[in-house]
This record gives sequence, C-alpha cells and structure tokens, in this order.
Amino acid sequence: MPRLVDSQSRADTMTWGVNHLLGLHGPTGVTMRALARATGISTGSLAHQYGNREHIMRVAAHRTARAREQEIWVESRRRGIVAFLPRQREEELLEARVWLAWQEVHRSDPGTRRVLAEARRRERTVVAICLGREGDSHEAREVHALVDGLLAAVCAPEDALDLDTAHRLLTSRAADLTAPPVSSAG
Repeated sequence: MPRLVDSQSRADTMTWGVNHLLGLHGPTGVTMRALARATGISTGSLAHQYGNREHIMRVAAHRTARAREQEIWVESRRRGIVAFLPRQREEELLEARVWLAWQEVHRSDPGTRRVLAEARRRERTVVAICLGREGDSHEAREVHALVDGLLAAVCAPEDALDLDTAHRLLTSRAADLTAPPVSSAG
C-alpha cells in the first residue's frame, strides 16, 4: 500500500531544508543530496514530488518570500520601518542571512528571478507605506536600498554593524525623507 504524503507538510519541510542550507552554505550548498540529508526526505521522493532542483528552488523561494512579506507586514505596523531589520535575537539574524542568500539566488538563478523580483516589489510597497508614500516612490527605492545595505552590514561574517546602529540609521534616514521641507523665508 502506498504511503500517503501530506504535501503541505512536505513543502514546509523542503522549504525549511532549502533555507537551512542557504543559511549554512549559500546558494551552491543547495543540492538534491544535501537537501535529502537535511530533511530526511529521499532524493527519489524529492524528484518525484518536485521534479528537479530548479522547481524546488522556485517553490521554496515563493514560500519564503510570502512568509517574510507577511511577517514584515505585521511587524511594520508595530515597529515601523525597522521591521525590515532583525532584532537582537539570533534566529532573526539567521533569517536575515537566509534572505540575503535568496538575493544572491535572485541574481544567479533564472528559475527564481520572477518570484524574487515580485517579492522585492512588494517589499518596496511596504517601505512606501511605512514612509507614508503611495506607490513605488523614489524615497521608497532609496530606503529599500538602505535596508539591503544595512542587512548586509549586520549579517557580515566579520566586523558586523551593530543592530542598534543599523536601526538608528534606518529610522533617521526614513525621518529625513518624510520630514516636511524647511522653508527658507527671509
């Protein structure tokens, strides 16, 4: 009798495995064999359910991007623009490192490019909302680029930027962009 597989649970496990490997080894560390070892799912089962690595990466990219988007959306209502940066908790730093690895995948893997480009557009929309702007404004693009740079700086393997400093820089720049212009009446 064939074993029934809960496809939702399998997708959760597979996505966890991809993210785990990305966090440890970067994009080149995600192979079918490494994923099978990390998840306990055989390579045959992975191939049967997902076909190939490219499809696995697309599914994991979509699921990871959606989860990140939902978390940032909720957190941005409480924490404002700094919701894009990790707090002092180690698991949030690991999630940030994984997201940076996905950005590298975005550059190098055509199969995930559309999914991750759309995720970045949605992130920029949340940035614009945090700034009190509508649409894809120039200010939202600037702050989104600053978020990218600060994420890389706080996740650097050596001499990482202090999280408090990163939060202060992001908050300060966002405030500068949303402040009303100073009139020079004279």
